[in-house]
Amino acid sequence: MKQSVVNDWGGSKQPVEEENKEFLEKKEKLRGLKEQLTDASKQVETLVKAQQDMGDTMGALGSAFIKLTKFENEQAILNTQRLRAADIKSVATASVKVCRLFREW
Repeated sequence: MKQSVVNDWGGSKQPVEEENKEFLEKKEKLRGLKEQLTDASKQVETLVKAQQDMGDTMGALGSAFIKLTKFENEQAILNTQRLRAADIKSVATASVKVCRLFREW
């Protein structure tokens, strides 16, 4: 009796191993889903960073075109230069709008 009590209460037991096959399958499936979710999260982070970079680039492009428009208008001698400046201003405005769009996402 004494030995039985020692074995049950004081002895070291092996950790209980789960033998429920359904549980182990679901546990493995959850592990796989967790990995997929982690991968998807990393991909989303990469996409968001790329969109932020694109927005910054479009903003810089718009700013450069605005400066070019100002220069063209100030230095214009011919009417064609003013027409070109108006076209450049349209591109600049579009670039700034795209920049804002990327920042809103």
